Amino acid sequence: MQMKRIQSLASCAVLLSVLSVAAKAVEQNDFDTSAAGVSTLLAGAKRAARANGAAVPGSSLAGAPAASASEDQYERVIVVFADNVSKEERLRLAAERGGTAIRDLALIHAVSMVVPKSRSESIASTPSPADAGKVVRTEDDLVQNWLVAAPAALPLSPALAAPRLPAAPSAEELSIATVRSQHVPWGVSSVNAQALWRRDSGGVPQRENRGRGVKVAVVDTGIDVNHANLNVRGGYNAIAPGGSWADDQGHGTHVAGTIGATDMRDRGVIGVAPEASLYAVKVLDSGGSGSYSDIIAGIQWCVENRMQVINMSLGASRGTESLAAAMTAAHAAGVTIIAAAGNSSGGPVGFPAAYPEAIAVGSIDINERLSSFSSVGPQVAVVAPGSNVTSTQMGGGYATFNGTSMATPHIAGLAVLAIAAGARTPAQVRNWIVASARPLESQPAPEDAYGTDQVGAGLPDASRLGAR
Repeated sequence: MQMKRIQSLASCAVLLSVLSVAAKAVEQNDFDTSAAGVSTLLAGAKRAARANGAAVPGSSLAGAPAASASEDQYERVIVVFADNVSKEERLRLAAERGGTAIRDLALIHAVSMVVPKSRSESIASTPSPADAGKVVRTEDDLVQNWLVAAPAALPLSPALAAPRLPAAPSAEELSIATVRSQHVPWGVSSVNAQALWRRDSGGVPQRENRGRGVKVAVVDTGIDVNHANLNVRGGYNAIAPGGSWADDQGHGTHVAGTIGATDMRDRGVIGVAPEASLYAVKVLDSGGSGSYSDIIAGIQWCVENRMQVINMSLGASRGTESLAAAMTAAHAAGVTIIAAAGNSSGGPVGFPAAYPEAIAVGSIDINERLSSFSSVGPQVAVVAPGSNVTSTQMGGGYATFNGTSMATPHIAGLAVLAIAAGARTPAQVRNWIVASARPLESQPAPEDAYGTDQVGAGLPDASRLGAR
C-alpha cells in the first residue's frame, strides 16, 4: 500500500490531539490495517485541522499563519539518542530540529515527535560539533492496526451483543467443563490450570496457586473496568496519557478474561490465574490502531510500574529498531513478555513475537490440531488454545472468538502461575513453560510443513511447571 502522510494539520495542538492518526500507513499484510481504515483516520484528522485556526504558543509553529501551517505536511518520527544524553538534552535537540516532542521514551533513550515535512531533513542533519554523537538514528513512527487479522481474531458482528452465556449449554459448549456451576473454558482446562488451584493434586498436598498478587499487564485496547468477572487493579492510556484505560473495542477485555477472570463460583468464566492482578495498558484505539511509539510507551509504563508479565495479543508484519530496543530493555528489567505469533495461516511470525525476548504463542483447536489461521516459524515457543475461546466481553457479557490473540493469554496466565510458584526471571519462566509442554498428538514430524521447529515445544501443562 502506498505510504500516506497526515496532511493539512493547522497547528501543533491538532497534532497532539490526533496521536492515534497515522503519520504513515504501512503496506497491508496479515497484521496491518485496511486502506479504508487509514482513510477514515486521515479524514478525521483533516476535519480536526479545518476546525482549528491557530498554532500553540511556544510551539515550533507559534506565530505561523494558519494558512501556511495547513499547507505543510507532518510526519511522526522517533529520534533515538546516545545513552548518556539526558531527558533535557533530548527535548532540546528535538526542538532545535524544528519538531514538537510528543513524549519522552526514556526506556530506549528516545523522543517521539512530530515535524513538518519541510523540516524533516533537519532531523537527520549533522548536529553542531558540541552535539556530535548525541543523535543515534531517526525512525518513522508508523501507525497501523495491530490486531492480528482482526476479522478472525475478533469478529465484529451482532453476536458480540449477547449479554450472557446461554443458561443451557449448546452442543458446541458441551466441551466446556463445569465447576460449581461455573464455566471453565476448554482452553483453561487444556493447559491444566486447575491442577494448581487445588490444595492437593493426585493426593499429593501442595500450596494452592492461583497467581495471587502477580502483576500482569494487558497491552491492548484496554479492559472493561466494570466487568463483574474482572478485577482490574489499575492501568495507563498510552494513546492519551491521563485518559481512561477502559476498553472501547473489546479485544483487550476478552484477552484479560482468559488470563485472570475471577472465581465467581456460581456464574461467569474463570481464567488461568484467577487471582492475578490485572492492569490495563491501552495502546490501541477503538479501531485497533496505534503507533509504534504508543506500543513502546506502554512497555515503558510496564517497566516503570514493575509489571511482572506483559501480554501482547497484537502484532505487526515488520519490526523496528526502537521496538526491538524496548523489548530488550523490558526483558532486562525482569518482565516476562508473551506475544501472539500472528494469524497469517501458515505464514511467518509477526512482531513483537518474533523478537527473542518474547515467548511467541501459536494456536491450536480443541482437537489439538494447529489452527488453520495460526502463524508458524522457529520463533514459536509453544502453542495454546486459540479456536473457539470463550471469555469476558466488553459490556459485561461473554463471547467466543478465534485467533492467536486468544491463545496468548493462556500462556500469560501460566507465566503468572510460574512466577507465583517461584520462577524468578523471564528466562526461568520461559524454561518452565517450555519444559512443561508436551508435543501435540497430531503434531507432524519435523520434516513436515508444520513440524516441531515450526510450532514450538507443544502444549504446556500447568501441573508440570517447575518440575524436575
